[in-house]
Amino acid sequence: MKVFTSIHAQEVDRRTQNEYGIAGFDLMLSAGRAIARRLVSEYPSVRRWCVVCGNGNNGGDGLIVASVLASEYADRGYSADVVFLCSSPDLKGEAAQAWDFLCDVMCKVPSGTVSVRMGVDDLSDRLGTAQGIVDAIFGVGLSRPLADYWADAVNLINQCKGRLPIVAVDVPSGLGDAVRGSTAVHADLTVCVGAPKRCLFAMPDALCAGRIVIEKIQFPDALLSDEEVTENWEDWTELKSWLPPRPLNANKGSFGRLMCVCGSAPYAGAAIFSATAAHRVGTGLVYIATTREQNAIYKNALPESCTIIAPSADPDFLDGQSAEILQRMLPKMNAVVIGPGLGCSDGTQKLVSVLLRDLQTDKAPAVVIDADGLNCIAASVIPFQAQNAEHCVITPHPGEAARLLGKTIDEIQIDRCATARALAKQFSAVVLLKGACTVIARPDAQLWMDNYASPVLSRGGTGDVLSGLIGGLMAQGLTSWKAAVLGCRLLARAGDECCRRMDERGVMIRDLLAALPTVFDEKSK
Repeated sequence: MKVFTSIHAQEVDRRTQNEYGIAGFDLMLSAGRAIARRLVSEYPSVRRWCVVCGNGNNGGDGLIVASVLASEYADRGYSADVVFLCSSPDLKGEAAQAWDFLCDVMCKVPSGTVSVRMGVDDLSDRLGTAQGIVDAIFGVGLSRPLADYWADAVNLINQCKGRLPIVAVDVPSGLGDAVRGSTAVHADLTVCVGAPKRCLFAMPDALCAGRIVIEKIQFPDALLSDEEVTENWEDWTELKSWLPPRPLNANKGSFGRLMCVCGSAPYAGAAIFSATAAHRVGTGLVYIATTREQNAIYKNALPESCTIIAPSADPDFLDGQSAEILQRMLPKMNAVVIGPGLGCSDGTQKLVSVLLRDLQTDKAPAVVIDADGLNCIAASVIPFQAQNAEHCVITPHPGEAARLLGKTIDEIQIDRCATARALAKQFSAVVLLKGACTVIARPDAQLWMDNYASPVLSRGGTGDVLSGLIGGLMAQGLTSWKAAVLGCRLLARAGDECCRRMDERGVMIRDLLAALPTVFDEKSK
């Protein structure tokens, strides 16, 4: 699913009308009805909505939402209070038609089903009696920060956060491609019309969006799937369809073999977390490479995994002497995870160099390179370029990305999309740049964006879990792109599930791993 800038959204709207003959007001009617349906399905106990409208087309969408609630859902007890932050003569085009539509509805429905108030002064009173809020003040075309009574209205809405559900139409008011980090509505749910919008996917504005859902309405698929647009996002319904099938007549070999070249005496947990995540995502056979001295740790902690005992000059770390036996195992594997907790000594760098050389052949298994695997590449300038981008994922956090590109972390963070694309081009691989609002890039410059940000994943070990998820999915046959995107979302859903069960401060990696089996359910949001 493509992510649109304000300019592209306006172009799609224009072409839909001019080339496909769908009138602008018909699009507004479809949008308003779809959003009203979404309110009813998402918040079935909320019957009285305060719809806060501006004087543009976003406000017009809000007027249709109020009209539909008051007419088509009135028999189920729904009503709407419209607070218009401007006077009706300011309306033009489709928004003016939406005002006429509302006036017609008001003449036909029982008194009290829908009301209209003008100005910020009435907003506080309406919010006091509402059960939910619809933000339809400004859309994605906003070009300057909110001020004066517009900002006052947004602040009043935000004061209701946690007490009333807040639903934004298309984008939370105050956000836009040309506006960053200013006063904006903090929504619980953003209903994007047609496609998700670019301003929802960068910090700190992503914190305002809440959960994102899409209503495609009547926009033609050909316009919504324009391949010239390089930024993408997918909702859970689509991502769930990517999960590998689980046939009834399967056996353990049907779900792939994954080797985890991870862990060491100081960081044995990294290998345990990666391997456990691979099990949790359905991998048939998971192997942990280890020294004889460390073997008992993994056998006791994770008896579900096999171990590959490799010689090493240092009993606490895998090193160059470990390479030969692991090389012999590579042809038996469908995927390999290299790096979590591995260490970055000269011996380890030699091991990583040998394995990465063998993984650059056509018949090599898929590979996920994370943590110390990336640090070894950066420290020893190991030459690596994936033979096939569909079989390779690298997962740096900003510090690792900085080392790989010879930049500072601030330079990495200032344009995360450009960073991910630069790494994808350099390594001919799919790159998942970790952090709040993860971005995933392919060498062809296509980018997947997410708006997830939560302190629940800000703890040591979450990256190890992510590498295991991605490796496990690739072992089961997913391409690197789909495995990275799906693994990222599964981890986020596990984080949310943990937060529903406990305060996020107390969440441990074992809690995230325990939550994973529950997040495949469509009902888990």
